[in-house]
Amino acid sequence: MNWIADLIAATLRTATPLVFGTIGAILVAEGKLDLRKKVEDYLPELKGKGYGSFTVQELADMDA
Repeated sequence: MNWIADLIAATLRTATPLVFGTIGAILVAEGKLDLRKKVEDYLPELKGKGYGSFTVQELADMDA
């Protein structure tokens, strides 16, 4: 049964970026998400920590 857990994990790793990418594109089109803003502008609890200082675009491109 370990192969089932591996299959589920692989599916989630593959599908998650697609789902969040689609949601992100919709939010950008609606003007609710600005890719040039810092992540901490949307998630203030990340200010001064790890990914907070990156732009949303950098995070989306996985450049962070």
